[in-house]
Amino acid sequence: MRWSILPFLMINSLLADGIPDKALGAIHTEALWFVGVIAVMAVISFVVSSRNAKKYAEKMAREKREEESGKSEEAREKSEAERKKRKEVTEKSKGDESDSSVDRLLELSKLHKEGLLSKEEFLTFKTELYRELKEIHVGS
Repeated sequence: MRWSILPFLMINSLLADGIPDKALGAIHTEALWFVGVIAVMAVISFVVSSRNAKKYAEKMAREKREEESGKSEEAREKSEAERKKRKEVTEKSKGDESDSSVDRLLELSKLHKEGLLSKEEFLTFKTELYRELKEIHVGS
């Protein structure tokens, strides 16, 4: 940076005819102080900005983790409730022999439409229901 200012100062000092050498020295010193103060301010600004940026990034990461943990707790609670409901329905459908197979199939399709049963689970329960019906008909 000092080398980029030096040619400018040399040209100005050559063009400064009416100014004595003592006064030019003071002008050059003042110009160097001015440039030095600006450089120091730029360095301090960069250091402070970097420090604040790191603090802000840490704060944002912490908030994001807190949000994700809150969401994950809610998701766990929701999935546990869904599992309990599925378990109750499957136990009910297995335990009650008096219910017709059509009623069980309707309950399973209703759960599938509500999103409590995935497609694979629905198909699994459906095939088990058909196997039970086949065994009942073959056994009779």
